[in-house]
Amino acid sequence: WRQSAPTSLSADSSGVVLETLCWESGNARTCMSVAGRAGKLRLSRFPLTAISPFIGDTGVRIGGLLNADISADIASGYLDAEVSAVDAAIRYGEGETDLAFDIETARLVAKSRKQGASATLELALERGGRIEAVFQSPRTFPFGPDAPINGNIELSTARLRWISLLISDIADPGGQVAGNFQVAGTAGNPRIDGSLLLENGSAFVIPAGIRIRPIRLELRATGGSDLILSGEAVSGQGRISLDGVIERTGKTWKISATISGEDFEASRLPYARIFVSPDLRLEVIRGLVTVEGELHIPRADIELRELPRGVERSPDVVVIREDAPTEIEPGWQTRTNVTLTFGEQIRLEGYGFSGRLSGRLAITEQPGQVATANGALRILEGRYEAYGQELTISEGRLLFAESPLGNPAIDLRAIREVEDVIAGIEVTGQLRDPEIRLFSEPPMEESDALSYLLVGRPLNQASRSEGSLLYNAALSLGLRGGNFLAQQIGGRFGIEEVEVERDPQSEAASLVLGTSLSPRLYLQYVVVFAEAVNRIRIRYKLGTNWTLEAESGEQAGTDLFYTIER
Repeated sequence: WRQSAPTSLSADSSGVVLETLCWESGNARTCMSVAGRAGKLRLSRFPLTAISPFIGDTGVRIGGLLNADISADIASGYLDAEVSAVDAAIRYGEGETDLAFDIETARLVAKSRKQGASATLELALERGGRIEAVFQSPRTFPFGPDAPINGNIELSTARLRWISLLISDIADPGGQVAGNFQVAGTAGNPRIDGSLLLENGSAFVIPAGIRIRPIRLELRATGGSDLILSGEAVSGQGRISLDGVIERTGKTWKISATISGEDFEASRLPYARIFVSPDLRLEVIRGLVTVEGELHIPRADIELRELPRGVERSPDVVVIREDAPTEIEPGWQTRTNVTLTFGEQIRLEGYGFSGRLSGRLAITEQPGQVATANGALRILEGRYEAYGQELTISEGRLLFAESPLGNPAIDLRAIREVEDVIAGIEVTGQLRDPEIRLFSEPPMEESDALSYLLVGRPLNQASRSEGSLLYNAALSLGLRGGNFLAQQIGGRFGIEEVEVERDPQSEAASLVLGTSLSPRLYLQYVVVFAEAVNRIRIRYKLGTNWTLEAESGEQAGTDLFYTIER
C-alpha cells in the first residue's frame, strides 16, 4: 500500500481534524477523514484476504473484494453506512473435500437519524440459500446496552453438502432448512422468538449402511435463554423421536433430551441387520455425555465375523521412548447406565454356528473405566458344525456379574446323539480363558467320547483317516489334557509321538507326529500352524554317541549330534 496524495493533520480544543487520507494498492483504494467527532470512511475493492491474519490458523479462507461508504457523527447520532462484497467466497479445508460458500450478494445498510436507527442485512449464496435481517431502535447511534430493539431474521437453504464434509460418516445429506426469528428486548439483553426447521431431510449413514428418511428437526426459541429441540426420523419401517432442551447454566450449555422409538433400523449391512426400540435419556454438559434408560433389540440378523486382533503386549514389557510424552487434550467422556434387552428374533450365524440369542444386560460405564455388565445372554436353538458334524447346543449362556463386556463367564454344552450314546463338549470359565472338557452318557474314556462326537463311533472302530481328524481335534480344541488325549489316539494308530512343540525364538506352535521305522531310524512329520509348508525330519543313530538329523521343508538342513551322558 502507498499514500496517493499529501494530507494534513491538526488538533485543537474542539478535537482532531484529518483531511482526506487515501492509500492505494493496485485497484484497491481506501480513504478516510476525521473532523472532531465526525468522520468518513470509504473502501473500494478492498481485498478480503487482508483480514486473514486476524482469522488465524483455523483453516478458513475468505476471498473477494469489499466496498464501503460510511459517514458518522457521534455528536448528532448520525450514521449512513453501506457495505457490500463482490465475488466473495468462504472456504474451509483443502482439496476436493473443502467446504465452499460462493456468495452472490452480501450487503449491509445502516442508518441513524433523530427519529431512530435501522439496519438491513442481505446475504445470498450462488447455489441457493439466503439470510435477511432487519433491525430498528428508537435510539440514535451509538446506543448502549439498554437501547430497545426489535427486528426479524429469516433464512433458508437447501444446500446441506457441508454436513458430509464436517462429518465423514454422513453421505448425501438433503432437505430444506428454513428459519424465522423475531428479536425484541434491549441490545444488551435481546429476547428471541422463532424456530429453525429442517424438513424432508435425508442422510446415508455409512458405518451402519442405512438411509434415514424423512428427517424432521426443529429448534425453537421462546424468548428466554433456553432452546427447545424436537424431531423425528424414519429408517426402514420404524421411527425414532427426539425431545429436549438446550439450556444455559452459567457460562456453559447443557443439553437434556429423550430418545424414543420403535423398530428403527439401526444397521443394514451385508453381515448385520439390526432393529432397535430405544427409550433413552441423554445429557451433555462440559464434555461429558450421560446415557440412561433402556435399549430393546426386537430383531436382528447377524453374520458372525472374525474381528482383527493385534498381538497383546506382555505385562512385563516396558516401553522406553526418547521423545518426551505429548500432552493430549481430554476428549468427550461417557457415563452409561443402560439396560439392553433382546427379543425372540435375534439370529446369529457364521463360523459353523447358527442360533438365536435372548437375554437382558444392565451395562454400566464410568469415565475412564471399562464398561461392565450384569445379566445373562442365552443361546436358543443353537447348532454348531465342526469337523463335518452338526452339534446341538443343549445349553448356552454368557453370564455377566460386574464383568467386562468382552470377558463374561461362559457355560456351554454341545452334544451329539448316536443311538443310545450322548457325547458332548462342555465349555466353562471365562470367555478369554475357557476350560473345555468332554463328557458322555454313559460315561466312557475321553478318547471314545471325542470319537463319538466327531465320527459317530468308538475309537477302536475309527479308520486311520478318522484317527488323524481325532488327534488334530484333541490338540486344536484346547481340551484339558489335550496332549495326553492326542497321544492316546495316536497310539491307537501306531503313532508313537504326538505332541505340540514351540519354537524358542518365534514362539510358533507345531504339531509333531513321530514313529520308529527301525531301531536306528526315527521319522517325524511336523505341521507348523503358522506356515503353509510342513516339514519332515529323519533321525538316524550312527553309533553310541553319534546321531544324524536331516530336515526338509521350506528350508532343508542336516545336523550331526554328539551326545555325552552324565
